[in-house]
Amino acid sequence: WQLVNGVPILDADGRLTGYRGTALDITERKIAEARITELATRDPLTALPNRLLLNDRLAQGISAAQRNGELLAVMFMDLDNFKDINDTLGHDVGDQLLKDVAERIGDLLRKGDTLSRIGGDEFVVVLTGLKSPDDAGQVAQKIIASVGQPYEIGPYTVSTGCSVGIAIYPDDGADATTLMRHADTAMYVAKSSGRRSYQFFSADMNLRATERVRMESGLRGALERGELQVYYQPRVDLASGTLTGTEALLRWRHPEHGLIQASNFLGIIEESGLIHSIGEWVLQQACTQAQTWQVYYGETFSISVNISVRQFNRALPARVRNALEASGLDPRVLELEITESSLGRNVEESRTILGELRKLGVRIVVDDFGTGVSSLSHLRRFNVDGIKIDASFVRGMPKNVDDRVVVKAMIEMARSLRMNTIAEGVESEDQLELLRGMGCEEYSGHLLGEPVTVEEFQRRWLSFNDKVVPLAPRCH
Repeated sequence: WQLVNGVPILDADGRLTGYRGTALDITERKIAEARITELATRDPLTALPNRLLLNDRLAQGISAAQRNGELLAVMFMDLDNFKDINDTLGHDVGDQLLKDVAERIGDLLRKGDTLSRIGGDEFVVVLTGLKSPDDAGQVAQKIIASVGQPYEIGPYTVSTGCSVGIAIYPDDGADATTLMRHADTAMYVAKSSGRRSYQFFSADMNLRATERVRMESGLRGALERGELQVYYQPRVDLASGTLTGTEALLRWRHPEHGLIQASNFLGIIEESGLIHSIGEWVLQQACTQAQTWQVYYGETFSISVNISVRQFNRALPARVRNALEASGLDPRVLELEITESSLGRNVEESRTILGELRKLGVRIVVDDFGTGVSSLSHLRRFNVDGIKIDASFVRGMPKNVDDRVVVKAMIEMARSLRMNTIAEGVESEDQLELLRGMGCEEYSGHLLGEPVTVEEFQRRWLSFNDKVVPLAPRCH
C-alpha cells in the first residue's frame, strides 16, 4: 500500500504540464490497522468472530431473513464439563480442545453461516436461509454427534459433549438480543435435561429460567441457614436380610416448597459451582454420622456417598482425607459411588484419582451401572470394589426378558471380577426374587422404605440396640 499526495504543475499559460508530490509506503500501517480490526472482532484463541462481529452478522442475517421471508436460527451451545477438563488436565489442553471443537463445528456449516466463540466454552451459530426449524434441529444433531467424539490431545484422550439451545427468527424474537437470550435459555434447559441434547425455545422456558435463578439464589445461602439435610437409605444383604450399609442422600428443606430431592437441583449446584462446598459438607456430615453410629452401635456397616461428575477431580482425594481425619472414621467404612460417565471421561485421569483414593483405604463402587459407556476392560483397569445396577434395569425385570438377561450378565461379570453387586431401586417382591435367583448380593430401594432422616433411620434400623444412639453434630 502507498499513500500518494500530489499537486498539478501548470505552465505560464495555465496548461497542465505535470504533477509534483510524494509517495509514502503505508503497508505496515495497513497491516497494523487490519490486525487491530481483527483483534477487535475476532476471538484470539480460535480466530472465530467474537461477540461484536457476531452481533453485526446476526443483524445482517435478520434483515436478509425479513426481506426474503426466510427463517433464521440462533444456536447457543456450551461444552459439558469443560471446567473440570481445564482444572484436571491444564489450560493448554483446554485451549486445544476449544480449537478442535471450533474446527469440528465449522466443518459442518455452510459458507454463509456464522460460528462465533463468545467466551469460555460458549459458542454461537447463526444459520440463515432456513425453510423450516427442522433444518436447525438436523444441524444441532450433527454438531452434538461430532463434538461428542473423543479428542486426542498430547498424551490424553479427552471426552466432552455439548448442549444446544435454538431460537428461531421471527417466532422466538425479532432482534438479536432477544434471540440470543432465548437461545441461551433453551440451552440451559437442554443441559438440565441430561446434556448432549438440544432444545428449541418455548415461551414456558422463561418461567423455568426465572425459577432456576430463584432456586440458585436460595441454594447459595441454604447451607448456612441449615436448610440442607442428609437423608439415609438402608442397604440390605439379599440372603440374610441384615443391614449392610446406608446411602447418604442430600435433601433441601425449602421454606416454601418443602422437601426437595437433590435430582431437582443437582444441575443448578453443578453449573453454579456450589457442588464443591455442598458436596464436601455432605461427605463430612456422612462420615461424622457413620463414626457416631460405629461408636454407639458396635457393629460396622458402610456409608455410601455419591460423587458427582464435577466433584470427580484431582482435589477429591484431599477432600476425602480431610473428612476422614476430621471424623475419625475408619476409611474401610466409607464407600464412594462414582458414575460410569465420570470414570469414562478420561480413563488415565480416572485411574490416577482412583489410585489415590485406594491409598486412603476407601471403597469404590460404580453407580448407575449399565447406563454409561464403561467397557469390561475399563472396569478391570479401574479395579473398583462393586457395581450398583441401575434402577431402570431392575424395574423392568418382571416383564422384560431383555432386562433380566442384562442384569444377569452384569451380576455374572461382576462375580468374575470379584466385585460386589448391589441392585438399586428395588420396589417389589418379584424383583427381589429374581435378583436372589441371579446371585445378587445386596439391594436398596423403596421396598425397604423411602430415604429418611437420621432420627427415623435410627428408630427403624438401630432400635434393637439397647444403647441410646445420639445424633452426630451438624458439620459446618
